[in-house]
Amino acid sequence: MTDMKNNGVDEQPLDALSETVRRKMMRLMAVSVGTMFIGIFAVLFAIVYKLNNSSAEPTSLMLRSFCRKDLRSKRLKSPMAYC
Repeated sequence: MTDMKNNGVDEQPLDALSETVRRKMMRLMAVSVGTMFIGIFAVLFAIVYKLNNSSAEPTSLMLRSFCRKDLRSKRLKSPMAYC
């Protein structure tokens, strides 16, 4: 029986220069994959952080925008009249 991986073709060993280039490319690929995973985890962490810490902010931001609109429309003398 023949080996299915080689398909009957014997691979020649790489010369020293090709082996050096292959090692450098493997190292570059490992660094690139590591950097990509760090970036993905940083983005996911930022999303989870924003979702967990933004529960109280929308009401205060809505109140601030409402007060600003109200102050502009009525031209109140006291900025703290409604806020």
